[in-house]
Amino acid sequence: MRAFIYTRRSTEKQDSTHESQEQDCRNWAILNGFIVEEVFRDDCSGSLEVNQREGFLNAINALSQGDVLIMKRRDRLGRDVMVNAIAEKIIQRAGARIITTDLGDVDSIESELVKGIFDQFAQFELKLIQARTKTALALRKQKGLLTGTAPLGLKADTEGLLIDNPEEKLAVKRARVLKEMGLSLGEVMRQLGLEGITCRSGQVPSRSTVSRWIRSEMTGELISDSEEAEYINQSVSRPNRQRQSQWSSLVIDKVQSLKESGLSLRKIAEELKRFPEIKTRNGKALSHTQVARILKQSS
Repeated sequence: MRAFIYTRRSTEKQDSTHESQEQDCRNWAILNGFIVEEVFRDDCSGSLEVNQREGFLNAINALSQGDVLIMKRRDRLGRDVMVNAIAEKIIQRAGARIITTDLGDVDSIESELVKGIFDQFAQFELKLIQARTKTALALRKQKGLLTGTAPLGLKADTEGLLIDNPEEKLAVKRARVLKEMGLSLGEVMRQLGLEGITCRSGQVPSRSTVSRWIRSEMTGELISDSEEAEYINQSVSRPNRQRQSQWSSLVIDKVQSLKESGLSLRKIAEELKRFPEIKTRNGKALSHTQVARILKQSS
């Protein structure tokens, strides 16, 4: 007799793995004389509609008259009574039936009652999990702890408290300055990459990330020039420090002389635009962040 196995795992940590579910189903199939043809998997919530589950739909397409679909427990079919009823009806129309290792291969009035009880319990358990999660998130929020993705310009410390994220604020500030200079989003993205500025993932920010930085509200104030220079000086691990050797002694001397005259980082960058020979590797004028790095290199 042909059998197929279906396993489902949501994001809940208490869910068993696909491998353990499959092994239990295979063991049951061997003991009861079924030959497993194929295994289908889904990573989704048990409340998700069956027509949105790729693995389940593939399993249905594979079933024919007399086949069985084996699952470890009824809650692997779903955690919603209506979802389970629809799923079982679809399988019955294919001429097949569902078998779960917790109930076995039974088909009687009593088994229908037991299946209904199992489905009701699974639905109750899901609502209980959702309620616990909602309560836990509300408590974390009340304590000022992170409850999801940190807002732009903030990050969570080791205890989960929200604190300033100076590196992200620096990146956002730089992106906005470049955009105000007339660069397109693609040009801003490439320039940020050349300057070694990354997003939270450690990668060069994508076009969509750059757009969000420019258009989103920043939590707190953007850092000042002096704070920016101090942060750059302390960030010795920034990737673009590997490229500091590109600046000639003439460029370094010029930047130092302008700094000694009392100009700010931005004023120095503006002044350097009068010297067409002082450019970055991609032919653009130096930014105030690059000026800060040159000064750090020469100190």
